[in-house]
Amino acid sequence: MKILFGGTQKSDKDLVAILEEVGHRVAYVDNGKDMFGELERCQLKRELQGFASIGTEYDLVIYDTNLFYPEAEDKQVTFAEKVVSYLQKADAPVIVLDDHVKDVRDICVETKRFSHVWKDHAAETLLECVALLDYGGK
Repeated sequence: MKILFGGTQKSDKDLVAILEEVGHRVAYVDNGKDMFGELERCQLKRELQGFASIGTEYDLVIYDTNLFYPEAEDKQVTFAEKVVSYLQKADAPVIVLDDHVKDVRDICVETKRFSHVWKDHAAETLLECVALLDYGGK
C-alpha cells in the first residue's frame, strides 16, 4: 500500500519504520502545511485528470492529531472544523492516531472512511487496520 503519514513525534517515525518493514511505501510529512498541501495536490490532480480516469494517490492516510494541536486552543474544534475537511480530500481511508483528545473518536466514527486508533495501542492496532485494508484492496 502507498500511505501518506502526517506526524511529529518519534513514535510516529517508529510506526513508519514498522510499516515500511512489512512492505508498505510511506510518504512521511512532519508539519500540517505539508500534509494538507499534499492532500490538496492529490485532489487537484484527480480533478484535472478526471475522477474516473485516475485512482487515488494514496491507499491510506494516517494522521497524528498532534500535527496541529500544539498551537490550537481548542483541539476538538480544530479537528472538527478544519482538519476533517482536509483529510476527506484524500479520497482514501483515514486512520486518526489520537492521545485522548476529547470527542475526536466520536467525530471519526461519524465521518465517512475514518478510523480511530488510540496512540497508546498504535503499533499493534495500526498494523491490524492496515492489514485489513490491504487485504480488502486485493
